[in-house]
Amino acid sequence: MALALLYVDKKGQLNEPFIGLVRVSDTSAKSLKETVLSLLIKHSLSPSKIRGQGYDGASNMQGKMNGLKALILQETPSAYSVHCFAHQLQLTLVAVAKKHKEVETFFAIVTNVLNVIGVSFKRRDQLREHQTKLLEQLLESGEVQSGKGLYQERGLQRLQAEAFSSKIKAFEFIFLLYLMLKVLIMSNELSKALQKKKQDIVNAMVFLDITKERLQDMRDEGWEPLMDEWLICNILELNSRFDVVSSNLLLGMTSLNPDNSFPNFDKERIMTLAKHYPDEFDELKLPLSRRLDTFI
Repeated sequence: MALALLYVDKKGQLNEPFIGLVRVSDTSAKSLKETVLSLLIKHSLSPSKIRGQGYDGASNMQGKMNGLKALILQETPSAYSVHCFAHQLQLTLVAVAKKHKEVETFFAIVTNVLNVIGVSFKRRDQLREHQTKLLEQLLESGEVQSGKGLYQERGLQRLQAEAFSSKIKAFEFIFLLYLMLKVLIMSNELSKALQKKKQDIVNAMVFLDITKERLQDMRDEGWEPLMDEWLICNILELNSRFDVVSSNLLLGMTSLNPDNSFPNFDKERIMTLAKHYPDEFDELKLPLSRRLDTFI
């Protein structure tokens, strides 16, 4: 496991040093947590000062109940985790697709069609193996006559091609193709914004809101009769992955960006950000609201 830190020094410079690489035999969240904390202590770093954490999308890292992220949050409430937004969007689309049998079947057909017409030798071998098993079943049932060699293989390929052809010409497949095209087009701008190297968080959040509104409009107005049957626009899935805390943290941080005389300064966003760090911004200790008014 690799550990890197991200911090701002006294000069206001952003630093991201690589701390160390540790071999772990147990990848459970509990074991990883102990490894991370011991590594921090080894470098005289206090876990209580953690203000953020980031990992890949594995369940032992990102799990809401027992993931490494959740275990560290239990001890350090201000160690918020903001997962890669582009990956969250991908996971959202995959999760929604898997929830609905018709959509999952649609993508399975698309995958099989691509495999059939693909030029990969590996895929061709896998297809032939599948064909062999299917051919044995067809021969046993008497649905096809026995043959030899290439003729038999080509015959089965034609059978499979004809089966896929009938499926992709069906109304349900064409409808889902059109529907998924619209959904993916709606999320395409958001996906591009989230993958930019120099990411404008405010701009990305705007695209997120626009995407939610478009999907909601599609569900409520233009597609309501059809959505009762196909149920694909799942706003709840987006809301659960792009949670309010992550949005508040990022938008609050951008409000503190000093470039060009604080162009994104927003008092309410900064106040919301401060509420996530009660130890640092106790109203009795620091009248933040009045100081922000004075500052701006």
